[in-house]
Amino acid sequence: MKKRKLNLIFKISTKISKAFTLIEMAITVTILALVLTVVISIYFQMQKLRTDIFAKSVLIKNTSSLMEKLNLIMKNYTIDYEEYFNRRIVGCNWDNWGNNFTWNVDNYSGYCQNFDGYGNENSIDSETWNNILYYCTSKWTIDYPDERPNWQEDCEGNWPWDGISGSNYIYYQDENNLISGSGCWENIWWEWQGAWKKQSFWQYALQFWDVRKNTDAYLWCKWDDDDIDLGKWPIAIGDNLHVKELYLISKDEKKRIFMRRKLIGREDFNNDGIIQTGEKLYKLQILKLRGFDIWFWHNLNIVDSTFNDWKIDTWACDYQEWFKCNWNSIVNDNANPFYEYKLPKDINDGWVDLTINDLTVQNFNLAIFPTVDPSLTWQDTWVQIYPYIRIRLTTQFYPTNYRKKLNPERLIQYKMNLQTTFSVKPY
Repeated sequence: MKKRKLNLIFKISTKISKAFTLIEMAITVTILALVLTVVISIYFQMQKLRTDIFAKSVLIKNTSSLMEKLNLIMKNYTIDYEEYFNRRIVGCNWDNWGNNFTWNVDNYSGYCQNFDGYGNENSIDSETWNNILYYCTSKWTIDYPDERPNWQEDCEGNWPWDGISGSNYIYYQDENNLISGSGCWENIWWEWQGAWKKQSFWQYALQFWDVRKNTDAYLWCKWDDDDIDLGKWPIAIGDNLHVKELYLISKDEKKRIFMRRKLIGREDFNNDGIIQTGEKLYKLQILKLRGFDIWFWHNLNIVDSTFNDWKIDTWACDYQEWFKCNWNSIVNDNANPFYEYKLPKDINDGWVDLTINDLTVQNFNLAIFPTVDPSLTWQDTWVQIYPYIRIRLTTQFYPTNYRKKLNPERLIQYKMNLQTTFSVKPY
């Protein structure tokens, strides 16, 4: 009996000796907590690293893709001085006619608000006409310094707003008979009508010619013996270091590409009630136009004296490359394969996004040289350089599609600053 009692006590003491003591338990819990802390920390660091890699890869991939697209475009296009001249006169916004892009981009939607017609219209006077052209003369400021000349006797017999192509405006001349360097658009009879006025395609080139008087017994002053190619003026790009929209024309002058930055949306990612620059989604957009030689009416079914005169004068959205516009078609028959080639209706018609929703273009600034077309300004030696464009671009990851999974406030810190220069020879 005594032996069995001793064996029972031994078994109980043996079982008790195999259990954790309080100190051992505390050490075990501490070690386990440290291990879990390290594991959780590594997990969150891996998630953060994964997020960083994802955001950077999206940013780098799409920015690189954008630069490749710009490279491809620049190979076959050059500066569209006609459109920059048109934009300068029409202005970017309601209070900036006579300038190109002297405006605060952050206070607007990122692009020009005034529709300039892309060369399809001319509204230099009180009405808008389809691609009417006017000509510049210096003679009237000498012969008629205080009154409008007698068009019936010496020119074509029509005031410019009669809608007859060939009307004349007056070059300004100083006391030494030196013609102004601004062309003749801003020195028309009623100068205030120059505000916001659209210019037809080819109108910039005509600013370099002084048609003077009528010398060949026809009704027109233009294209007779006393016409002079001045070989200088006017400036097409006024603020050439801060250009906000890119206007290009193909080297064969049959196609045009326009590019702009547009505000698409905005989100308050950090919920502070203030929309910061990084919380605005700006996209680059592109518009492609195709040229046609159908002149005044912009319609293949209407033939006039300038139809097929070897000059492209009508610009429709390039439907072949899936740019669709909603204004007048260049043909009347909807079964005609050219029916979908339509003129742009307004400032937003036909534009297509060039960048995706995960990328915001914070800055798109262009510097363009020279400010005048060197092929027309042959008198000025400083202009005789190959045209080139310098692009400053700032892109940023825009996390609107990932705000539930990731921390958007952190992700909008990822951005890239790029600068590159393109030589855009006109041949």
